[in-house]
Amino acid sequence: MITKPVHYRWNGAKISQENMRLFRPNVNVVETDTNYELQVFLPGWDKSEVDVTVEKGILTIASSKEWTSEQGQTWKHREFVPSAFKRSFVLPDNVLAHQITANAHHGVLTITLEKQPLFRKTITVA
Repeated sequence: MITKPVHYRWNGAKISQENMRLFRPNVNVVETDTNYELQVFLPGWDKSEVDVTVEKGILTIASSKEWTSEQGQTWKHREFVPSAFKRSFVLPDNVLAHQITANAHHGVLTITLEKQPLFRKTITVA
């Protein structure tokens, strides 16, 4: 049995696309000697619902999500509303864009940006 706080009402309000909530996931950026790592906090998102793209030196992470009910269920109160987000990051010049990888685990999307090795050459002065 679900108990309700005093003065709480089930209003059955419908959430439409116009009421879609913009969601801004938190992002950590970590740097090591060999790469940068973006850790994107996405609780409730499946990896198939997230798009990661790179174009003209800009990394973009985007998604939209519709929370659906199971067959035979009717929403009486709803705080999980349709959500969408888009985050973009300018890549440093030393990132190898063709070697970016991404994976998701326990609600955290991890994007690894490999750095180009430093080029050093000793030049003999003649």
